[in-house]
Amino acid sequence: MKRAQITTFLKGIVFDLLFLLIYTLNSKFVSILMSYASKSKFMRAVEYLNNTISLEMILNVVISTLIYIIIFRIRKINILTFCKFKIICIKNLMLSIFIGISISIFILCFMNMEYFEPNLYAVISFFDRFNNGNIFYFMFYNIVVFTIFEEMLFRGLIFNELRKVMPLTVAVIIQALPAAFQSDMMLSVFGYISMVIYCLAYICSDSIWGSITVLYTSHIFVMLTRRAGIDSYLQSVGDFVLIIGMCVSAIITCLIYFIWISKNLKKKGYDSNGLIGMQI
Repeated sequence: MKRAQITTFLKGIVFDLLFLLIYTLNSKFVSILMSYASKSKFMRAVEYLNNTISLEMILNVVISTLIYIIIFRIRKINILTFCKFKIICIKNLMLSIFIGISISIFILCFMNMEYFEPNLYAVISFFDRFNNGNIFYFMFYNIVVFTIFEEMLFRGLIFNELRKVMPLTVAVIIQALPAAFQSDMMLSVFGYISMVIYCLAYICSDSIWGSITVLYTSHIFVMLTRRAGIDSYLQSVGDFVLIIGMCVSAIITCLIYFIWISKNLKKKGYDSNGLIGMQI
């Protein structure tokens, strides 16, 4: 590897670590600030704002985003272009929705299996957040605001820095690693696989709205299904039927991605093994 290549590689890694460090330190700073404010004379105002507009989450998102914008201004790069905040075509949008629905069916079947349920407390608790409080409030602040920020950070910033300095397949694997560091093993596995799926949608759609659509669709579908009480029915059909449902949804998801990726490879002039070097 030439010196210029090494320099480029290290530069990409440093930027990735910097993006993660900024978000981690800012989260800690906001947490300390909120803790201090909740004990001050502004206690009631802070509590009200946190309960009505998720003040802590908004501060985490806004402050981190402003810092990222400043960094890209210094680098003389348009952050929106870099992250691929561009219009997604109808075909890619529909494929993203189909994948999201397919994933949500897999999740629902998996969550309601009697064999796994005792070990899925963390995963179930994650989705139970969708059933707490006002549905429109949660959808706006926890799905719309934070999801866009999360995709911007992990797919738009971190993944795009990685793909510039290493093979695409390796970049896809590495960009999902932060999700693997969870307190619960099942949540780590679930988070890692989800990050890979979102990244593939981002690559295939060539737009950040592709991965956002997959995430939106899967989470909202699970939320609405659980709110409708369909879980009770799924728990009564037995593990065998649920396993079949999981297998069918997994096959459908893989088939959609296979067709989607194959078309992109053909469009770009790569052979069937071209994913390693594919740069969409």
